[in-house]
Amino acid sequence: MRKPLLAIAVLTVLAVAVWYRYPDRDHLSPEDSGMTNGLPVTPEAQQTFKPFLTGDILVSVIGDDGGLRHPFLIGVRRNGVSYEIFGAVIQSKGEVFFGRVQPCSVTIAEGLARKIVTVWQAMLRQTRRNLHNEVMLDGGTFHFFAMVGSQKQTGRSWDRESDSKVGRLIDVSRQMEAACQEKQLGKIADLERQVGALLDLL
Repeated sequence: MRKPLLAIAVLTVLAVAVWYRYPDRDHLSPEDSGMTNGLPVTPEAQQTFKPFLTGDILVSVIGDDGGLRHPFLIGVRRNGVSYEIFGAVIQSKGEVFFGRVQPCSVTIAEGLARKIVTVWQAMLRQTRRNLHNEVMLDGGTFHFFAMVGSQKQTGRSWDRESDSKVGRLIDVSRQMEAACQEKQLGKIADLERQVGALLDLL
């Protein structure tokens, strides 16, 4: 009786070790909590970001890089017949939001906007339960939102390495933020390259 139990215990330990060493880095987790209608559920963040979540929003992400950078909102929306990246960066200390909010927006080509929307929708359609995402304690958190037809879809992730699909999606989000804040053609060109590279993997 002891041998089968020992074998089960050994297999369990090996399975946990493999899971921890090789987590599912290519899929977002379901957003069981943390966002409501595209907003984080914390009252401070709701009040801070709500004024900037206006218009015909197609996709968005709210990220917090574990205190290394300020929490940010970034997304894509239609503005009449054009498309734009919009966002806001706020200062924070832990979970306390304070300081000046820095909004931004920059017009982008329809083709790039559609590619970004396609990436968001594809990643959110592939959302799956990821236990590794449930137990990680360090690093940033990212809450993704997209409209897929008339349906709102959400997903979340902890920070991931850039060679994974989720990591590339987070990198795209950060590049969107840079393009929005700095409004440089070079930043938008870099963004288009990153989005194209991720599209090739989906």
